Amino acid sequence: MHPCWNVSELTRMIFEHIDHPAIETLQGIRYRLALTCRQFSGPALDLLWRRSSQGRIYRLLEFLPKNAYEKDGADSIRIILPLEPRDWDPVLAYTRRIRHLSVGLFDEPSQFDSSILESLIALPTGFLLPNVQSLFCDYASALFSYLPVLVGPRLSKIEICGRGPLSRLSAMESFATTWHSLEDATLYGLEEIFTKWSSYFVARLKQPRFLSFVSVDTDAYRHMAAFRTLEILKIERLESAPFPVLNVEPSQTLFPALRDLELNASDPYFLTNFVTALRTAPLHTLIANATKSPTVAYSDCTTFFSALYSTCHLTRLTLLNINLQEGNSVSIDGVYHSLKAVDVLQPLLGCRSLRCLRLKLPFGLVIESNEFVEEMARAWPNIELLSLSAKHAVPPRHPTIMALISFSRHCPRLSGLVMPVNATEVRMDDAL
Repeated sequence: MHPCWNVSELTRMIFEHIDHPAIETLQGIRYRLALTCRQFSGPALDLLWRRSSQGRIYRLLEFLPKNAYEKDGADSIRIILPLEPRDWDPVLAYTRRIRHLSVGLFDEPSQFDSSILESLIALPTGFLLPNVQSLFCDYASALFSYLPVLVGPRLSKIEICGRGPLSRLSAMESFATTWHSLEDATLYGLEEIFTKWSSYFVARLKQPRFLSFVSVDTDAYRHMAAFRTLEILKIERLESAPFPVLNVEPSQTLFPALRDLELNASDPYFLTNFVTALRTAPLHTLIANATKSPTVAYSDCTTFFSALYSTCHLTRLTLLNINLQEGNSVSIDGVYHSLKAVDVLQPLLGCRSLRCLRLKLPFGLVIESNEFVEEMARAWPNIELLSLSAKHAVPPRHPTIMALISFSRHCPRLSGLVMPVNATEVRMDDAL
């Protein structure tokens, strides 16, 4: 055998390049490699157990001494004798290889009875899962409340799904204080109590890089605004003003590292309130949706864009996606007023890196002249998608269809364009 196979790291790298579209076949290949020889066994087992589930861990309990547990007719395991530290060695030989774990997803919630949980808590050799780096869990699993004593300190990514007995959610408060290395957290649950425990969880994080959640309270928002590591933030349901009182000292920075932001609000005012806190955020992408608002007034739009451009530094912006179109637009004396390009688009002309601009507005957008379209095209040489749509718009006088030639001249990457134009008159000399 070639000497390179004696280096386990090199062997593992080679095995990682073995691929197959069918996961069952791929696992079968790795299983056969593990049985080939001693040099192949360790690296192949690492790949076999890199991703695992609660059910696979449960089946490992059969490696415990046969007289220490009993099985009923349904193959349920119950531990009946005290276990020595060495009794866990065959189990730990596999669980220490797990890097990505799912708990509760498609597993039987009652798999782990009290005798197993008591033995796991008292595990004398440390954590049952010392090297897990990412964890998906829902609180339907009996293991949910015990995860802080089972999963080691290397956990950096967690996803919590809202499903199961609500009484178990109190464990979330200890998650953030136990796993100090958490960088990515996704919290999804619709119950009000889930919002409460999500808030406790977020308020106790140390250095998150990515956060995605349905909703949290104002204390959690204030805490996350001070994170110096937070780069990506996604909020599924913004149903109140996150910063009802925003007193910021001149030397204070909020969201100092925030690069990508997605907001889904029930009212444009909540979007406006949030963007006022982005004074120092180095935003690259911003997605803001007011998709459940029953009405959208003209002032809601103008106030939002005014707050966005007056408080945010958008020079690094590559993607801007604003949707204020879903609500019923409020007219003034039966007239739907149009927004002006000078208010909505002019401040973006300094964003030379802009690649995607999508605006879905409840009111029409007036572009004063073909010359302004020329300015847009020159300002955004890297634009790939430009979409300007309105729910209530009057037929435009400008720009004319010939103004679109500006994009063909200055925007070689443009592949999608949605914009109201006046196509009633075509003057070929406009193209010269």
